[in-house]
Amino acid sequence: PLVRLQAEPILYLSSARLRNGFVLVDEGHKMELRFYNAQGRFVRRVGGQMEPPGDFEDIDWVHALSPDSVAVWDAFNGRLNVFTADGRLARRVDAPQMEALRLPSIVGRFGDGTFLVSPRTAERQNPPAGSVWRDTATFLHVSPTGEIMDTVGAFPSAEQFLYVPEGDMRPHPRSVPLGLKLVAAAADETFWIGTGPAYELRQFRA
Repeated sequence: PLVRLQAEPILYLSSARLRNGFVLVDEGHKMELRFYNAQGRFVRRVGGQMEPPGDFEDIDWVHALSPDSVAVWDAFNGRLNVFTADGRLARRVDAPQMEALRLPSIVGRFGDGTFLVSPRTAERQNPPAGSVWRDTATFLHVSPTGEIMDTVGAFPSAEQFLYVPEGDMRPHPRSVPLGLKLVAAAADETFWIGTGPAYELRQFRA
């Protein structure tokens, strides 16, 4: 059924569906969760930068762990927060091994509760002007408590080029519009990787 949310007309980064409602993540600088009931009515606002519970710095991944709970990964702080369906903090898992990586992203969750994680690749030093390149993205198998269990593979990342913003002398790497991308997903005991240029996914066992 169609549910109209009592939400502000702004863009949202991510969302999750729960048994009795929804969770939306503000895509702006507020870094907060917004909980709504099954009828779309606003229930609770959680987090924001330096505003407990949550005090998010970089909301990277939101996933419904069960019909009544949602997990939120803060890549900058290396922390997994689990909230109940009404927006109350149930538990928090600090992951020092994950925090030591460079802004690791959770790609997906396997059926046994472990995670597929990919650290952000380091910026290439002094690439030639006008060049297009692909770095290597590494994928890790990580326990529910944040320990790195294994390296599951390395694959070409998205195509990048150097971009110089207006008023800025320093070039920054950016993804090539309509260029080759890297997509990944995990479920049950398998994960899928697509690197282009063909419209296909390769399947692997974790």
